[in-house]
Amino acid sequence: MEIKVGDRVVTNLGQIGAVDLICDCENCQKRGFNEPQIKFEDGSYGYITDYDALHGFAEYYRIGNNIWQEHVLINDLTSYIDDQRAIADGAISKIYDAAKLLDAVSMK
Repeated sequence: MEIKVGDRVVTNLGQIGAVDLICDCENCQKRGFNEPQIKFEDGSYGYITDYDALHGFAEYYRIGNNIWQEHVLINDLTSYIDDQRAIADGAISKIYDAAKLLDAVSMK
C-alpha cells in the first residue's frame, strides 16, 4: 500500500488528520517502511509505524483511499467516547469553578 503526503487519516477511535510528511531516515530505510507522520486536526502528531503496517493497520479506519470498517470496534469506540465525555465534563467543571473565583475576586 502506498501512503502519500496529503492522504486523509482516520484512526479507529475517530481521530482525524492527514499525512504531512514521510520519514526517510536511516532506520526507516533499514526497516523497509518509511513512517508517515500524521498531523491531526487537534494539532497533535502521530506516526503510522512499521508495526502498524505489519499488523494490517489495525488502529486505523482510513488511510488515503483505503478503508477498514472492521477495525472500528463498537465497544472500544463507545468506551472511548464515554472517557472523553468524562474528561470534558471535568474540564467544564474546572472552568465554572475558576469563573466563580474570578467573579468573587473581581467584586472586591
